[in-house]
Parts: sequence; C-alpha cells; structure tokens
Amino acid sequence: TGKDQWEGTQVTNADAPWILFLGANLDIFPWLEVGGELRYYFTSSVGDQVSKISGIELLETFGLNELVTPKNRRDYFQVSGGFMVKPRLKLPVKMELMAGVHYESASAPYNTITVEQPSFSHWGVHLGARLQFLERYRVGLCYWHYEYLERNGRESLTIPPTNFQGSGNADAFTVTLEARFSDGGIAYR
Repeated sequence: TGKDQWEGTQVTNADAPWILFLGANLDIFPWLEVGGELRYYFTSSVGDQVSKISGIELLETFGLNELVTPKNRRDYFQVSGGFMVKPRLKLPVKMELMAGVHYESASAPYNTITVEQPSFSHWGVHLGARLQFLERYRVGLCYWHYEYLERNGRESLTIPPTNFQGSGNADAFTVTLEARFSDGGIAYR
C-alpha cells in the first residue's frame, strides 16, 4: 500500500446488554385502545469496547495490538405511551388513528460519549393513521418528531477525546403498504 496507508485486520467486540421490557395494552372501549411500555437497559454490565489489531507492522513495532475505548456506561430507560382510536365510519374502509409519546434517558455519561455512538436524552411524539380496504390491503402514514436534549461534554476519557456541546431534533414521515396474500394471517410488507 501507499506511504500513509497500512493493511491489517481489526476486530471489535459488540456486547449487547440485557433488557427488561414491560408493556400493556388495554381495550377501554371497542373503539379505543390505550397502551404503554417501559424498557430498562442494563448497559452498566457491558464493558469497555476493545478492538484487536493485527498485521500492521508499524503498530506491532510499538507493541500496539489493541485499542481500548472506555465506555463507563450506565443503565438507562425508555418509557412510552399512546392510544389508538378506531372511528366507526360508514365508509368502505376501516380506519385507525394513533398518537403516542416517549422519553429515553441517555445511556452514556458525558466523559465516554464517542462520535460513532452519541448518546442524548430525548423525547418524541408519534402520530399515525392506517386505512384498510378490500380486506387485503392496508396503507399506513406516520409522522414522528424527536427532540434531543442538550449535552455538554468537556472531560472526555476517549482517545481521541470527544468533547462537544450539542442538541437537536429530527422529523420523519413514513408510508407503508401492506398486502395479505392468504387467509392464514401472514402479511407481506
């Protein structure tokens, strides 16, 4: 390879935490369903990120065969709730209207946030509608908005350091079309 390029191999661990999930949906009326859920992520049990490196002569000369990125993770949670209304319309279509909110706490403390894995507490609003027609087809429309709360990290333990100040928001629209090709309950999207 060229003067400023090296070839070798690198393997990075990707541990996944245990997750506790609790949720419930209640049919309040035939036309109203209310639901909520809580997810608790046990990320404090996941260790540092370790990348094993081999085959790069320059690094091996200095005895460098791994990079350790401290993660210092803490447990975090996500809580959400919402409702679905099924209006009784005298139309050839069935309609479902949905709305919900959620909040998620940040999983990483300021000193171990990295560019490839930013961590922001955020809240979100979700709105949606589904129309079912001809008993086989369903069209869904969804809009969601997220607000990422400000973080200001100045004491990074990572190499290179990831000191930053940031916040943000995001909006998205989706459209889905579902078609059922059998009466066995299998839907294809």
